[in-house]
Amino acid sequence: MVHSHKTLFQLCLLLTLHFSSLLLLSSANSTVPDKYFINCGASSNTTVNGQVFVADSNSLSFSTGKSEEVRNTSAWIPELYQTARVYRQPCSYSFEIDQNGTYIVRLHFFAYLSRANLYDALFNVSASGFSLLTNFSIRNSSSFPVIKEYLLTIPQGKFRIQFIPSQDSSLAFVNAIEVFLANETRIIDYAPHVSSARNVSNYTGLLSQALHTIHRINFGGSQIDYDELWRKWIADDSYLILHSDSAKNSTLYSQTLNYDSELATKYTAPDRVYQTAKQLKTGSNGNASLLNLTWSFPVSKNTKHFVRVHFCDIVTKTLNDIRFNLYIYSNFDKLIDPYIITTNFATPFFIDFVVDSDDSGFTNFSISPSENNSSILNAFLNGLEIMEFMKTSGPILDECEPVTNKKHSPVIMIIASEEDDHTPIGGDDDSDISASESQNRIED
Repeated sequence: MVHSHKTLFQLCLLLTLHFSSLLLLSSANSTVPDKYFINCGASSNTTVNGQVFVADSNSLSFSTGKSEEVRNTSAWIPELYQTARVYRQPCSYSFEIDQNGTYIVRLHFFAYLSRANLYDALFNVSASGFSLLTNFSIRNSSSFPVIKEYLLTIPQGKFRIQFIPSQDSSLAFVNAIEVFLANETRIIDYAPHVSSARNVSNYTGLLSQALHTIHRINFGGSQIDYDELWRKWIADDSYLILHSDSAKNSTLYSQTLNYDSELATKYTAPDRVYQTAKQLKTGSNGNASLLNLTWSFPVSKNTKHFVRVHFCDIVTKTLNDIRFNLYIYSNFDKLIDPYIITTNFATPFFIDFVVDSDDSGFTNFSISPSENNSSILNAFLNGLEIMEFMKTSGPILDECEPVTNKKHSPVIMIIASEEDDHTPIGGDDDSDISASESQNRIED
């Protein structure tokens, strides 16, 4: 079992870091992006398939704050996760950013036993004035690394990620950090705003928000574990709730997509998202019955979310013959006319929204044919992204000051869900705990 865990994890990690190295191509028409790949708590760099994760113990490019290093050198744990940096009081990683832009920030967590018990960690993480994690614990995810991903607009200068133990007796930790420029995600400052009352207005200020990735969905296709920016896309079937017997996966589009660089690139979503679609089943006349397909996605209650819907007409055989309705909840709809946006078949594009969730804990999306506006009665979706707006963090604690004599609110543990990107792995202690004893602890 230990050997199989090791083999599976190392294979997945090699694949993920292969795609991570390709992100250097994402800004081919711009200057070389700022990029940090950090092996936290390590005294030597870790190279995986050509991608170097720099040891933070002796780097001059950033500072780690007052902290300690822990490690678990069990051979079946890949080297990137064998070390961690531990904080027992509020302190930060501090990076020098040379270029303004939109950045992807990923935090890697994997708990194990060492001279610091990482299973008992309970902590907050903040950056750029936003609370990224609150009373965070991965106690119940001890067999998996947990990767949290955020999009932030970071100005040139100093960028800090602050780790704050939630209580005097708890600690914070991190195994690896990524910070890299991702302007090709194409997020701009404004989008239509759909309120919880289904009213529509214009939202301005997206670039001043921190966004936490909740869902990335590939409609009509299989799961994509890692794309060019190391993003994971989940198949849509488990979220389809209405008229699922009328749903059909489109035929895989095997030809070259007709990208228009003004509309989308393979870095806004990978080819495989645009080469597949979910559509309605059609009859012998080529038209679908006038039904709709509805998907329901769990989200935080009463919270703003950034929503990006991806389209690419690989369904019809002739241009300018399909128009259909996209619904968010039940009272907001938008007519989708691909050939107002593009004049070519199989051309990827996307539409952004800011959507307020209600108190149900779910957001529903539907598509249906437009009977009065379309020659062909059908509808399709290719991809969907949902990102939660992060709340502001309030005053930042003095750097590297112990958390003492503080009143703490009741602890609410945030446990990593199935939507988090992760790769199977186990963990044990490198001191005097045997592999079998450690495996038993994980299974317990």
